[in-house]
Amino acid sequence: MADAGFQVPPGLLCLTTYGAITAETANSLTQMLEFNARNGLHNVDTRFIMGSLVDKARNEACAELLRGQAQHLIFLDADMTWQPNLLMLLLQTAFGDPTTKPFDIVGGYCNLRGDPYLPTIDTGTGTWEPTDAGIGPIEVIRTGAACLLIKRHVLEQMEPPWFGIRTP
Repeated sequence: MADAGFQVPPGLLCLTTYGAITAETANSLTQMLEFNARNGLHNVDTRFIMGSLVDKARNEACAELLRGQAQHLIFLDADMTWQPNLLMLLLQTAFGDPTTKPFDIVGGYCNLRGDPYLPTIDTGTGTWEPTDAGIGPIEVIRTGAACLLIKRHVLEQMEPPWFGIRTP
């Protein structure tokens, strides 16, 4: 990826879905792929991973990454929307700034679907916390996976299944 000003290894972008994507998601994906092409980002393959359960689809995506040569995995849920530069922002945060420590996992700002509509960010309180979307990267102990980048070596150090539903 020459135009972005930093090097990104090959990656895999997986949209996880129950079998359908919304028209709004398809529009976001099209705009993002066009943005990526204009900005020289050509080494991230895009796949749809179907699954009746989201954790099953995410585990299949992890297994697919490990069967191939991709060095990072990006999850986007197939029922949301995002800005065209989303992938570039995730990659810049994970790979682009040599003056900071590298980030092995990067989550995008996503709100819960129901009241209280908090972002899926936990800095250590044990619950989702109100956070300003414009503050930039912050360190958290957990985040949601609707918009998530994970580097390959993280998954290689873990035993499958990588994702599961936990009882609240």
